[in-house]
Amino acid sequence: MSDRLVRQGDARELASIGIEPESVDCFLTSPPYFNLKRYDADATAELGQGQDIDGYLGDLRQILAACHELAKPTGVLWLVADTFREPARTGGLGELVPLPFQIADVARSVGWRLQEVVIWKKNKTLPYSGQGKLRNLIEYVLLLTKSQEFKHRPFRLADRHGSAAEWLSGWPERYHPLGKRPANIWRIPIPTQGMWAHSERLHFCPFPQELVARCLELTTDKGDVVFDPFSGIGTVAAQAEAMGRKGRGLELNESFIEIFEQQILPAFQADWESKAFERGLGREDQLREGETILQLRSLKAGKEISRLLERWTLERPRRAPAGAVESVVVEPPEDLPDYLDIGEGRVGRPPVVLHLITASDSDDFHELERELAIELDKPPFSTFGLELSVRLSQRSDFLGAEGDGELHEFEQSRRASFTKPVDVTAVSAWPRLLTTLALHRVVHGDKLSPLDMARKEAERRVLTAEHALSSGTADLAERLGVTQAEAQRLLVEHGLDEARTAFGIAIPEPSAGS
Repeated sequence: MSDRLVRQGDARELASIGIEPESVDCFLTSPPYFNLKRYDADATAELGQGQDIDGYLGDLRQILAACHELAKPTGVLWLVADTFREPARTGGLGELVPLPFQIADVARSVGWRLQEVVIWKKNKTLPYSGQGKLRNLIEYVLLLTKSQEFKHRPFRLADRHGSAAEWLSGWPERYHPLGKRPANIWRIPIPTQGMWAHSERLHFCPFPQELVARCLELTTDKGDVVFDPFSGIGTVAAQAEAMGRKGRGLELNESFIEIFEQQILPAFQADWESKAFERGLGREDQLREGETILQLRSLKAGKEISRLLERWTLERPRRAPAGAVESVVVEPPEDLPDYLDIGEGRVGRPPVVLHLITASDSDDFHELERELAIELDKPPFSTFGLELSVRLSQRSDFLGAEGDGELHEFEQSRRASFTKPVDVTAVSAWPRLLTTLALHRVVHGDKLSPLDMARKEAERRVLTAEHALSSGTADLAERLGVTQAEAQRLLVEHGLDEARTAFGIAIPEPSAGS
């Protein structure tokens, strides 16, 4: 058996080339779009060439059935396809052929389960236009699975809440700490005509790296086997290898395999490594936003306890002394980011202690503590995703343990939540709600930016001064009120840091299939 990552062969022979059954984690491919393109003028066995649509779909059924047998029980299948126009038989406009959905029906007939349809907005695809037609800018990306159990890691591709988080401060429980799940429209443009050298030697329509990377991030882990039975110049196998997966493939055209081995594989590896720094900044920003959301949830839990105490004071003045609680102090853990797992998409339940500060101790206070503990299992407290507990503390004991300088008063308006330092030795009565959190910036629903992007020269002066005072990218981002990725982009734009350049490889313009 060949030890090449991409082997020469016909996809219709997939079942007999020696792959172990139930050994592939992910198939990612784009079969030829019927007979629209001939990828090798000397090849007579290309799928779709010399066939009618029934014969083409019949062969695809055989290939997809083999993929189903070779896939692990948790295996997935990504299929990229496009519609096309059939030739007009009697003049006029030919009918639109919904090829992606025909292929989906074929896949389902051999056991695959359709889970998702993604619209790939590529800005340019097969150039069919004219009377009765609209300009086509999309293709379809279908996700199918072998069973109900499969890997799905959406928060690796999560969008940050940013300016969309209009009510983040007032209702942090509504926002996932890891961000927004990726949408089912992917805007990944392809290069335009005229960029390619020696394009006659290369493939008509290779996958963009970003498209392959998104599919693999969503449904695979490092070490997983990724296979493309229509490899072309091997973009799937190359990107899988760059990401620590085991990229494999099958390709009819031997010249494409040589291009993969000599150009695409090393180029994709270099490009992925060159972007590692920016990906790291993005993950840090994602964790920082998640930490802020958990902080705001903690603050709101304290606020709701304070409101509950106020209500109980009015409703039952002669019962448990809710009104005698001087303050509620919120104490979240210091390691909040440790409760965020981007890879698995899990958020732990951080333990948050709500201290009830009183002037003295009594059995009545302990009864109040027990009553509040019961309330923590009910809404709204049960919606915060926190492991909440209440603890009775006397003012003198608490101050001795915590220190005056860590206490901050919590305030909330319609669009913002923030804290401000409280000198507890200078006031006769404590605020009703205190927190040990010291948020370093005002947290608004709208993204803050202290820079006017239209005034580039003023921006450069501010950036230069802040950069000189900063200890690193994270510190600079904090000063500017932007993400680390944005701070790094500004540094590069103004020549204050070197760009981490990507290594590109010239491949021809995509048009159909893979």
